[in-house]
Amino acid sequence: MRARHRKNRYNKFITIHDAIPGKKYRICSINAGGKLNSHLCSMGILPHETITVSSKSYGGPMAIFIKGSRIALGKGIANKIIIREVNNGK
Repeated sequence: MRARHRKNRYNKFITIHDAIPGKKYRICSINAGGKLNSHLCSMGILPHETITVSSKSYGGPMAIFIKGSRIALGKGIANKIIIREVNNGK
């Protein structure tokens, strides 16, 4: 018998580019090459970190808060970072 997976709106994975400003998210994975991963790591952008999207322009750069710092990300980089919304302090 096959296991059925329920679609749960709280476990939906999206990219940072698709995030809603003002909400908190947790980084799940980064789909990038070695140099970009290293660069993001040096800025503190790592899996399991919590971020808040502070501002966003459609088709352009966006700003996030992570570990007390505000960081600007271009659309290409933002589309490589997979996140999910944080609910109830989890």
